[in-house]
Amino acid sequence: MYQCLAPLISGVADILENLSLVAVNVSYPDRVDWLVHVAAVLTKIKFGLMPIGVALLVGMVALWFARGRPRSSTRSKGRAEDTTQQPGVRTRTTDRVSDGRSDFEGEAEREQSRAFMGQTDEPWS
Repeated sequence: MYQCLAPLISGVADILENLSLVAVNVSYPDRVDWLVHVAAVLTKIKFGLMPIGVALLVGMVALWFARGRPRSSTRSKGRAEDTTQQPGVRTRTTDRVSDGRSDFEGEAEREQSRAFMGQTDEPWS
C-alpha cells in the first residue's frame, strides 16, 4: 500500500544526504564524523528504495500497455459509434464546431478567406 512512497522517500533522502555533505564541507577544518555517518545512512536508504521505485514504474508502464489506451466514458456501450458529422456538433479530432460540410468544402472557403485577407501560400505574393 505504501510502495508508492518509495520514490518520494528516496528523493528526500537524496536531498538530506546532499545537505549533510554540504554541511561537512562547510565545516572543513573541523571533523564532523556523526554527520558523515548520517550521510552514509541516507545514501543506503536512497539506493535501497530506488529499485522499488523503478520496479513500480516498470510495472505501471507494463499495465498501461497491457490494458491498452483508456476508453472514453462518453461512448455508448454495446452500440456502434455514429461517425457522421452533424451541424453544430463538436468533433473529437479538431474540437471545433462542424457546419455539416465536408473538409474539402471548408478548406476551399478558408483558401478564399486567406486570399481575400492577402495571406497566400505563394512565395511571390
